[in-house]
Amino acid sequence: MAELTLISASNDNTCARWDLQDGEWRRAYCHDTGDSVYGIAVSPDGQRFVASGSDGHLRVWHVDQEQPGQGIPLRTDRMGQAAFGIAWSPCGRFIASASDAFVQLWNPDDGKPLQSLNDCQCDGQVLGGRSYVVVFGSSSDLLLAGATRGRVGVFRAEAEESDAVAPKFTCTAVITPAEDTLYGISLSPCGRYLVTGSSTNRLSCWDLQESVTVGSCTKATDWIRRVAICPSGDLVVAASADSSIRVYEMPSLKLLRVLKYHTRAVWGVSFNEAGDMMCAGSWDKRVSIWSVPDFELLHSYEAHSNCVYEVRFVEGMVLQKGAGKLM
Repeated sequence: MAELTLISASNDNTCARWDLQDGEWRRAYCHDTGDSVYGIAVSPDGQRFVASGSDGHLRVWHVDQEQPGQGIPLRTDRMGQAAFGIAWSPCGRFIASASDAFVQLWNPDDGKPLQSLNDCQCDGQVLGGRSYVVVFGSSSDLLLAGATRGRVGVFRAEAEESDAVAPKFTCTAVITPAEDTLYGISLSPCGRYLVTGSSTNRLSCWDLQESVTVGSCTKATDWIRRVAICPSGDLVVAASADSSIRVYEMPSLKLLRVLKYHTRAVWGVSFNEAGDMMCAGSWDKRVSIWSVPDFELLHSYEAHSNCVYEVRFVEGMVLQKGAGKLM
């Protein structure tokens, strides 16, 4: 049994599962999707993961299944649309994808589209076009999506009578924490604070209850690619194109530490569920794993033949060969 399992996504057209066994990282498998893989999301039970790519497809695999399934096509009116950020709902019943067609909800079991959030209107603003990032709240009835011109759409779902039916999301608010493209957004465990990272190096913390900015920082010297709030809620990390990972206090965004290990842009950061480890992926092809809260480097390895866009911990899985339904 692996001591630790990660899934990574890369510009070398592959996503791979990595297991830590006896102090060494071993690649369990590598799926070639035929095009760049931008995002990874793991199901709440740790049994499956979904990958988004530049060919405009989502593909779902069982974590312990070596052969890929059919994949979920992004059914839109325009061809050749890339799929960027991806999120699996906490209830496990639907997936949200960020793409050239804004945000789409999908059924992970049969690949059918459930709802398109493109061209939604709220407070006189129309949300649509390209989105790079989407996240769920701690419950599945809250969804946030990065939009153009530094805006974030806040979507809430109406309760459904049957768990078999996906809820319908409605835009309830539009906030503008920046004036430029948002590549990273993360919601605090309590659901009150939203942290965003932008293409002009700005990190912002927004209080969703009071509708005000409570923290702002421009310490990074290049684009902020991803942000992740620790499950404890007291720390947030930002991955930057300047090759650094910066650690900030929540919600003030006071800079605490600068982690300098990678030699090229860092694209992906995420925490494990316990909040005692963080992983990162970089354009230098490497994955790094850090202890939390002291942020000491625990492991690192060259994961791909090209840049690593995303890396995620896999937790809660029971490995049974061939188990699970593939798409």
